[in-house]
Amino acid sequence: MATIRTINTEGFHDTIYIKGQNRNLDIGLRVDIDATETVNIKHLVVENTFIPLIKSGDGRLNIEQIQLKDFGGDGINIWGNNVHIGKLVVRNNTPTRPYDSVR
Repeated sequence: MATIRTINTEGFHDTIYIKGQNRNLDIGLRVDIDATETVNIKHLVVENTFIPLIKSGDGRLNIEQIQLKDFGGDGINIWGNNVHIGKLVVRNNTPTRPYDSVR
């Protein structure tokens, strides 16, 4: 899988727009931050990816508004904690791989 953008240092980002090339393989944004750091994103838009957002590490991720569109896997994978999202908009999420429910 190819990651389109990575953030691994703290900071403020006004608007981030990501459009993937392969809805079955691309990862839109990967945020990996240490426990003492904070990443603030005002507006995040991710389109045409398999997984739009992966967050790892124990640092704080604040997103005022996030829009996920046309993705083929999970919308957000959180491998840690400390994620705060003000407004979440999801559109046209359809699996690109078979999913089986556990019964």
